[in-house]
Amino acid sequence: MRGSRAVARMQPAVVAQLLGEVEKKWEGLYLDSLHHTKSNETALTEMKESCLKVTKSITDGSEGEKDRVVEYMSEVCDEDKDKSSNKMMCEQFATDLKAFMTDDSYANRETVDFGVFCTSFYNRAVSEQALMVKEKEDKEEAAKLKHEAEERAKRAEEEKTKREKEDAARKTAEEKAVAERKAKEEKEAQRKVAEKAAKEKKLAEEKLAEEKKLAEEKAKEAARERKVIEAAEEEARKAAEVADVKRKAANAKKRKASPRAAAKAESGNATKAESGNATMGKAESGNATKKMF
Repeated sequence: MRGSRAVARMQPAVVAQLLGEVEKKWEGLYLDSLHHTKSNETALTEMKESCLKVTKSITDGSEGEKDRVVEYMSEVCDEDKDKSSNKMMCEQFATDLKAFMTDDSYANRETVDFGVFCTSFYNRAVSEQALMVKEKEDKEEAAKLKHEAEERAKRAEEEKTKREKEDAARKTAEEKAVAERKAKEEKEAQRKVAEKAAKEKKLAEEKLAEEKKLAEEKAKEAARERKVIEAAEEEARKAAEVADVKRKAANAKKRKASPRAAAKAESGNATKAESGNATMGKAESGNATKKMF
């Protein structure tokens, strides 16, 4: 029979793979509408086009017999042994198709509007699966964004820490340089102060030595002057003594000659002696004045 030959050509394993691929495409169309990259009307139109081909092939291959469609779809869905989303969508497709078909094989082949079935399946099963996928994508995207934000925050914190360390190191280096410069300046200032003090001390010592030398020279000069004065005084004293001796001798001689003349001569000699003593006093006063200045 034509139906049997058609079913024989539709190997369950092949159909399971093709149905899984087309259902993924339907899911992608719905996601496009959710992402606003395609209008919902356009997505539904494209889905219905392929959905009608699949549904028509299955019903025609089973000659419109509902029970054979159910049995065949069971074999197709059993090809997926891992209970994946493909298997669940396959079973949901089979369940919804069974519910939509009538018990009249002719009507199923000729009059049933499977476009309504495709629209219903798209708006319910496909949309549910797509929304779950989108929710998963949104969670993954949120996790990704969170991870990226955390990585950015981590990098920012690392950069901040690095900058703070560099700033601290730079500040430490600057403070060290300032301290070294200040210490150097203070050392230089101390050196200059010490040098100035040493110069002032040397000048003071030189001045003191010069003053001492001058004082010693003045003292020597005064000593020399005192010796000269003392020598002059001694010489004057001796001269006076000699003169006095001569005077006395002369007086004695005159007394022998004339008592009155002797007395007059004695008076004249006394006046001369007083005048000589006054002269010696003035000389001593002059030398004392020189000594003071």
